[in-house]
Amino acid sequence: GRTKKGNLPKWTVDILTEWYFEHKRNPFPKQDQKDELKARTKLRDKQIDNWFINARRRKVGKIAKT
Repeated sequence: GRTKKGNLPKWTVDILTEWYFEHKRNPFPKQDQKDELKARTKLRDKQIDNWFINARRRKVGKIAKT
């Protein structure tokens, strides 16, 4: 079976969140941007992809409801 994964460290989330808000008009990092985020956060492509998928759902949802 699958084991529950822990949350990402705050400093990692801070880096990803900063990028998200700097690019909030188009929060879809291109591969070179993902490579830079990978180097800064030590995450894998899939982790970065999943974080942005979830962030777009959460942030866009909050904006739409306000």
